[in-house]
Amino acid sequence: MRARLFSRSLAAAAPLLFALSCKDPTGLRVDDAEYDLVHIAGEALPAQSFHNDLVRVTTVSETLRFRADGTGSDIRSQLVEQPAGATPEEMHFDTPFHYVVANGRIQIGFDCPPNASCVAPPHMIGRMTSAGISFDYVLGARTPQEYVLVRLL
Repeated sequence: MRARLFSRSLAAAAPLLFALSCKDPTGLRVDDAEYDLVHIAGEALPAQSFHNDLVRVTTVSETLRFRADGTGSDIRSQLVEQPAGATPEEMHFDTPFHYVVANGRIQIGFDCPPNASCVAPPHMIGRMTSAGISFDYVLGARTPQEYVLVRLL
């Protein structure tokens, strides 16, 4: 009798236990939220995100906007010196992306324009933190890149 009662209690609690085990341990949301970039490789913005002998890119601001349907947009303002050392040109971008979240990790893949030859995703890989998201891989850029949650949409 006790075994059957325990079995029924366990069966009744199983959906709750399953839901709790799948919850992100940080309690942060990605869907319907905006995250602002605050640090690149430990430097506060504006900070250099990429450079070589031909170009230097300084990120002034960047916001990742995530929608619940697994899509989002990367909205950023950058100073681009081409060639490196020339007068910087301010450029603004609003780039669509797709994302997935699993086990507290997030992967972002930017959409490839028609007829372009693009690197396959993921283009950014990070993890949820108590303050937001820390990306330890950003294709071609300095890392880590630290984002903080600024608002829920």
